[in-house]
Amino acid sequence: MYPGGVQPSLAKQYIYCPVIPWIIAKYGVVEPITDSMKIGREKHDPGKQVRFKSKRGIAILDSVVEENGEFTIIEKKAFKSRSIHRCVVQIIIQYLIASEKVAGIRRAVLINGDRIHVFEINRDLILEVGMILERMIKVVEKDCPPPATTETWKCSVCW
Repeated sequence: MYPGGVQPSLAKQYIYCPVIPWIIAKYGVVEPITDSMKIGREKHDPGKQVRFKSKRGIAILDSVVEENGEFTIIEKKAFKSRSIHRCVVQIIIQYLIASEKVAGIRRAVLINGDRIHVFEINRDLILEVGMILERMIKVVEKDCPPPATTETWKCSVCW
């Protein structure tokens, strides 16, 4: 495991472009707050956020709901994303961190703009995200940056 654990948002950035977590890890750079981040924070209720810290890292979930002894973790994105894959990776890593502290987390809900995606947490999903996490850790441990995303349109909107 990466020293100090992994930030779930770093894995989300890795899916967007592998260079971003490498820069953050090597130079300690912090992503500047964007207008969409500001608006998203204004829409969230910080009183409902739940923080988990484990040897894997720190997860800040927008909420956790318990029903009949089973828990659902919820991640809200104020703006709909073109692809939810990177958000799914983020929420599954949050699950891995939270599950060390709370037994019985069975599903994850991603609220992506006005769309709601419900994921039953299963072994295949955990293994897929685990492989992504391993690749990301290998990238950030290297001295040379990885190749940037092949989706060059992302470069024009990247910080």
